[in-house]
Amino acid sequence: MLFLVLLHVITCVNGLTQLLIIGGTGNLAQKYLWPSLNELQHNHELELWAAGTEELAIGKNRLAEIVPNSLHVEYIKLMHARDYENLLLNSNWKMDASLIVYLAIPPKFFAHTCEMVHQYLQSQERPWLRIVVEKPFGHDFESASALAKTIETHFDQNQIFLIDHYLGKRSIQGLKSFLVANSQIWTQVKHIDINMREIESCVGRTGYFEGVGIIRDVMVNHLTLILATLSSPSNWATRMDITDNLLLQKVPFIALGQYSMYSIHANTTSTTTTTAASVKFQHQNLKQSVQISAGKAFAGRKTQIHLHLQTNDCIISITIQNGAMEDIQVKLCSELADLIVKPQGWVWKFKRELEPNRHGILQISAYQFLLDKVILGEHRHFMTISEILQAWKMWMPVLKISDEVKHNKLVVYNEGTEDDSFLDMTMLEHEEL
Repeated sequence: MLFLVLLHVITCVNGLTQLLIIGGTGNLAQKYLWPSLNELQHNHELELWAAGTEELAIGKNRLAEIVPNSLHVEYIKLMHARDYENLLLNSNWKMDASLIVYLAIPPKFFAHTCEMVHQYLQSQERPWLRIVVEKPFGHDFESASALAKTIETHFDQNQIFLIDHYLGKRSIQGLKSFLVANSQIWTQVKHIDINMREIESCVGRTGYFEGVGIIRDVMVNHLTLILATLSSPSNWATRMDITDNLLLQKVPFIALGQYSMYSIHANTTSTTTTTAASVKFQHQNLKQSVQISAGKAFAGRKTQIHLHLQTNDCIISITIQNGAMEDIQVKLCSELADLIVKPQGWVWKFKRELEPNRHGILQISAYQFLLDKVILGEHRHFMTISEILQAWKMWMPVLKISDEVKHNKLVVYNEGTEDDSFLDMTMLEHEEL
């Protein structure tokens, strides 16, 4: 039980921390970021600031619509150099407090914002300054590399935190604890199958999703992180090494789909944006294959991992329930039931099923967990810039294909379908696309 408790305890840090959120008026900020800060203020001495490009009265009113009433946030306009100069003249602003700058803005504004923060807000009197960057980090390897160069021009690696809420989920923490306790499994794995299904369609989000697609949205980051966790659960410094050794399978290796109502939601009939994809890789050194798939507008909402072992086609099935009931469950083949080590804090639900015992455990959101780790300066819960570049490099051959796919090669599926077998049945070769 102690292991799980430690995962979910919020640790207090002495001294004031200023948290400046630049942007933060979008749907995700309203749904996750601000409520998490509302909880976090009970455990840390926080002073919250929000910055936007709108004038004071408009910005304050907009902020009041999305921020919990119990959260005090001071709004400021930050756009040009003179705005930063005005901030320094604000009697409430402190240059000797620890500072977190949270960039909840499109990547095209990173360069200017980083330059302004570096020039005006860094101070030798501060104990530390940390930069938090939300996904997406770039649109491809080239743009991500350019962003990396921009940020690293002004800030050291130990100041940069690339936040991906998946690494803060309690189910992913549970996955790590199971894998660490059973590290002997990895050498026996011959095939890894990772598939993520979401109930949500793209209604109201096509402005973002059009031109992005499912691969950039969840496969480059979330699902690659799961793969990295599987391959190196106890050594976070080497977790992305597997991406350097994965090559696309020769034939057939890819399926791309789009749910039937997407073109109506996007208000265009010419869209080739993929809302579902399945890709097969082969490890160039180990006798190990990997299949990763994801899709929107399906009947269920969960992520499943199937580890196929070399012995007797034995399978370990790991289910990560997403949403409000988010958790993890492990099902074992009968041959392994007596060989698996039960992690501390886990219980046998049935003879071949394991899950964490959550009774009496404080449950906190992924954002709250990760923001706490930013304050504590714990980097292992975040991707590094080199890791996200490794992920982009792995997926670029796939993105080249998906970005150029012909519309008639997309598999059309019905919204709310329970059957996702079409992703395997419609695998195509590169020449067919």
